[in-house]
Amino acid sequence: MAKRVISNPAVFNIITRYILNCNNDYDVGNCEWSDGSRSDIVLVPKATTLDLPPLIIEIQQRVDVKFMKRVIKYALEAYKRYQRDPIILIICVDTVHDDVMTLSQPSDVTGCVDIPCALWASKCILACDESLKSCNQVTPLQPFISLCLFFTKNAPSINDTCWSTDTTMQLLYGLAKDHYDSIIGNEQHLYEALQQTIEEQQREYNSLRDMIARQAPMNELESIIITAQERNATLKRKYDQMTSSTSDEVPSSDQIQSQPSNSTNTEVESQSETMFQKAMAYVDDFAEKRRSKGYTQMDWVTCYNEGTKAGIFDYKNKDVLRSLYTRYTKDK
Repeated sequence: MAKRVISNPAVFNIITRYILNCNNDYDVGNCEWSDGSRSDIVLVPKATTLDLPPLIIEIQQRVDVKFMKRVIKYALEAYKRYQRDPIILIICVDTVHDDVMTLSQPSDVTGCVDIPCALWASKCILACDESLKSCNQVTPLQPFISLCLFFTKNAPSINDTCWSTDTTMQLLYGLAKDHYDSIIGNEQHLYEALQQTIEEQQREYNSLRDMIARQAPMNELESIIITAQERNATLKRKYDQMTSSTSDEVPSSDQIQSQPSNSTNTEVESQSETMFQKAMAYVDDFAEKRRSKGYTQMDWVTCYNEGTKAGIFDYKNKDVLRSLYTRYTKDK
């Protein structure tokens, strides 16, 4: 949910205005680094002519030394990609470990503290429950403070906060509602497809019984069984892709609507089968070429990026691709 909310331009512009005093100069960049690790959100200048650093945003449940080492790694990856030290914004939802908090220093960004970062980032800013205490009673709230409180207070409803009339809070809770509505819609689509599959299976079982009773040829029996297996495999892939995506970030409503809504549409199913087989064949070929060059490890980042660029893949990220391919190889 956090990534979906912050990736909205109305939200990340709140951050850039507050921290960098600029508006509409940033866009969401690639969150995956060359080593396969991922940041929550990476904002990059829209134009290379803008003298602005990349901005890495992390929404973290618990900020401890282990997490900070990971943040340093992200910062070094950002420098390698953009040749510019990034600004890091960490919003802690729950607990900041004492080992980190004792290192913090007063910040010129109200509502935050600075974490020393001279050798690896332009600036590292931490917003947490403690740092926000001095400004959460001021009304009206600064939009950036509203954004931080939205995450740190973690109230299930805007009516459970002290800021139900705050326009920024209303925006954030509205985006959160849209996010969860999209989850419900995706699950509803799956339930309907599953129900329809069960009904079709019942009809097929009845047909099989009739064919056995009249001693139908084996090729007719085999045809019905193959059709049922193909339909179940297609439904399973839809479910696998949905669960893989929602474990990291739920698809937008546009993405959900673009999925086939009728599991009995044989033309769509056939097209889906063809695209899936083409994608798996591409991975097979990519892996074989790496083996022929002496590589023993699969490079999922490059495989996913090149396949997506070529129009072979239409998956959310490399993890979805890897998950589907693993299941595919087991079923071969």
